[in-house]
Amino acid sequence: MKFEKLSDSEMTVLNALWQYDHPVRPSELMNTIENGWAISTVKTLLDRLVKKRVVKMEYVKRFRYFSPLCSKEEFFRENVGGIKNSIRGFSPISQIASFIDSDDVTEEDLDELEALLREARERVSKKDS
Repeated sequence: MKFEKLSDSEMTVLNALWQYDHPVRPSELMNTIENGWAISTVKTLLDRLVKKRVVKMEYVKRFRYFSPLCSKEEFFRENVGGIKNSIRGFSPISQIASFIDSDDVTEEDLDELEALLREARERVSKKDS
């Protein structure tokens, strides 16, 4: 599934939604976002995410509940494909090297990268055998 480009604000809301394992009301989501936005701003962003088919909305009694239509991993896997196509000439290795060289990379980021590399190596080994 291809996703439309999201604004930084929409990504903030989507990241907050991924933290829940159940549909949430905008007021509950406000506790996760904690950036001073008004509830109307969060509702507007949720409505935009619904229109972009990244989030679904359902009514329970008179309340609106929202949940993501894809996992975080699925979303980024699909978007990385688009990034790869838009920056031709950059190998995956050079992209990873740029990430590692950035000033805001953390120990946690590097641990996650190591885990992903281990999983990829296992997947390639199974495919080759």
